[in-house]
Amino acid sequence: MNLIELPPAMKQPYGLTAVYLKQLFLQLKLSPPILDTRLKECMIDTERLNNDRFYRVPFYKLSRFLDLPDDSLPEPTAHINAVFSLRVKSFPLIGYAVASSPTLRTALERLIRLEPVVWDVGHIHQEQSGENTRLIWTPHTDISSTAIEMAIAGWVSIGQQLFPTEKNPDSVSFTHDRPRAWNQYQKLFGCPVQFNAKVNCIEFPSRWLDEKLIDGDDALAEMVIGQADALIEDYRQTLNLENELRAILFQHLPHEPPDLCDIAKLFAVSTRKMRALLSARNLSYRQIVDDVRKEVARHLLLQPACSMGDVAGFCGFLEQSSFNRAFKRWFDCAPSDYLTHVARQHKSQLF
Repeated sequence: MNLIELPPAMKQPYGLTAVYLKQLFLQLKLSPPILDTRLKECMIDTERLNNDRFYRVPFYKLSRFLDLPDDSLPEPTAHINAVFSLRVKSFPLIGYAVASSPTLRTALERLIRLEPVVWDVGHIHQEQSGENTRLIWTPHTDISSTAIEMAIAGWVSIGQQLFPTEKNPDSVSFTHDRPRAWNQYQKLFGCPVQFNAKVNCIEFPSRWLDEKLIDGDDALAEMVIGQADALIEDYRQTLNLENELRAILFQHLPHEPPDLCDIAKLFAVSTRKMRALLSARNLSYRQIVDDVRKEVARHLLLQPACSMGDVAGFCGFLEQSSFNRAFKRWFDCAPSDYLTHVARQHKSQLF
């Protein structure tokens, strides 16, 4: 077998809650056929996206989705417009926790602590210096500039909705090169926007921190913060269990997947407890293993350097015929037919 390396992003457990992502996709204003096609190409489970409140979409899949061809989006800044179209309460639990805060200072403390409820690919920290405060967002791994812009836009949008009168930050900064439509960004964010900066951040007057917000509600805050804290308290075993398992399995290939009892030890629980945790989310370990192999098979099959035998062997199949049967079960066609279909799709996009 040739030396095969999966993309690092597939081996990382970062994800984003489907509750938020579903609303974001709707705001992108893509036609239903284009949206459905892109979701399928990125192997984002549409059924779970719409109906499974536990589903956290692996971040590498979202990254694929954000790699849309320019002509698939209504305009170059559609991703930012989509985020600004969302209401505060579109952010599961965080939205209510932040909106019910008495002051911006409290809201930011809650936002920083509870961000993993929505996604965990980065973290926020606050720096105050005299009359100015910076809210800095740092990704844990390499992610697209589109995703970074959406993260910053999300926090700007939340802030703008908390005050009784309109407020715009003093500035917004991004570490990446300026995009094609960079001249539209100042209007979108309502302030100067800098590219090739040292950090991704929002800067605003420190006096805003202690201003009263419009929807302060201690009772609501106590309730939703309790729910959010419970999710984060045992993050790997509850909120992000499926993506944690997937990352372990991706890292383990091309070797046989670990037994469930070995997986349970990694999480410091019994095998029985691990089964119960999965069952509570309508999952099984066998199902997750099968899904990981399916994703790896598709990914490697599209790599020119990988032969059919390489793909089968890396996915753990000793015989090509066994791999072919599994592939047909996954994609309802033979591997060779799948490649032909993908080639036709690519050719139609070129013309």
